[in-house]
Amino acid sequence: MIYVFGLGLSGILAYACWIDSVRLTLPNRLNLGFLATGLAQSFATGLPRPVESLIGVLAGGLLLGIIAVAYRYYRGFDGIGMGDVKFVAAAGAWIGWMGLPQMLLIASVLGLIYALG
Repeated sequence: MIYVFGLGLSGILAYACWIDSVRLTLPNRLNLGFLATGLAQSFATGLPRPVESLIGVLAGGLLLGIIAVAYRYYRGFDGIGMGDVKFVAAAGAWIGWMGLPQMLLIASVLGLIYALG
């Protein structure tokens, strides 16, 4: 069962990478599918526990949403798109709230490496 969700996750992430590189946007349809499959796997497998998954959705969305709004307020332009905020919220469904700091750290370091290259 967990392999089926893993294959779905791989497909969603591959499509997200492609569509974001081509259009520079993450469609709501994609984020909704990412969220729905994350919640489904949590309820089906218990990993992470459904309550941790739901908290991950809220924590991921709120954290990046606050950062996006603050950045826009102080700099006068967007630094984080709302598609990214929704994507991190959906990722919270997959990894739970406890996995968010590590995911954001890894994503930030990889983004910096890419930018420097």
